[in-house]
Amino acid sequence: MKLKHIVVATDFSPISRRAVEAGLALAAKAGAKLTIAHILPSVVPIYAALPTQISKDLSAKQDAVKRTLHARLERLIEEAGKAGVRATALFETGDPVARILHLAAAKRADLIVVATHGRGAAAHLLLGSVAEKIVRQAPCSVLVVKKGKWRAKGRALIALDRSAVTPRVLKGAAQLAEQIGARLSVVHVINDTRQVADALASSHPGNILDAITKLGIERARKGIGETLSEAGVRVKPADILIREGRPQDVIERESAKGVMLTIVGTHSRKGASRLFLGSVAEAVVRSARSPVLVLKGLH
Repeated sequence: MKLKHIVVATDFSPISRRAVEAGLALAAKAGAKLTIAHILPSVVPIYAALPTQISKDLSAKQDAVKRTLHARLERLIEEAGKAGVRATALFETGDPVARILHLAAAKRADLIVVATHGRGAAAHLLLGSVAEKIVRQAPCSVLVVKKGKWRAKGRALIALDRSAVTPRVLKGAAQLAEQIGARLSVVHVINDTRQVADALASSHPGNILDAITKLGIERARKGIGETLSEAGVRVKPADILIREGRPQDVIERESAKGVMLTIVGTHSRKGASRLFLGSVAEAVVRSARSPVLVLKGLH
């Protein structure tokens, strides 16, 4: 995956400012074009039912709002120019999800950058939001940005589930990491054998349980090595992380350790994509401490 054109969606909220920062940073590093888009949700005109003067006042206020939004977009374009990024602005009225998806397809974008509020089960999660719909329906990869300053340096951590992350996806992740100057790390989660330790302790010596755990890790490492080899991707042994536990919990912890972005892949089925491992990936998008890149279109 090489970034050539990035689309950033902004509603000018503080959190969407993080999305703009991320889009600018990635475009600058990758030498990609950038489109910064604001979609003003459609409203049903009610002017005809109002007295003439009130109708004129409301129309004037709406025009003033649009001029303000245009001006804010232009300031972002100027900011991009100062950073050496070729950027254009787009201001439209309509359904935000539909317009952003249409724009990404029309521009043949490689990446859409969106922001989401909160993190964790009690926050305003992606479920039902504009960001979640874009993640599910986008024709290209999507970067979901959370609260917090964009990390200019760090690791690109790919959650490697061998049934979902194909060699092609892995290669795409490696290309992207190289393009943005990030060190690629791989995390793979295996079943937590400690969960059965108490149940087996009476009949199995502890060293047998340790041996089972060690064997599982060795097999996982060998399998990941085969996938890396097939993809033609080289990762330092220290950056191949085999962990036990619940995948979303492990990835959440690892994403807090100097990670620029966390990468998850998708399954493809009859032209449509669903997040890898279903609810696990959605949990990663919600809970990861770093921005999350959902790779699409690489199968």
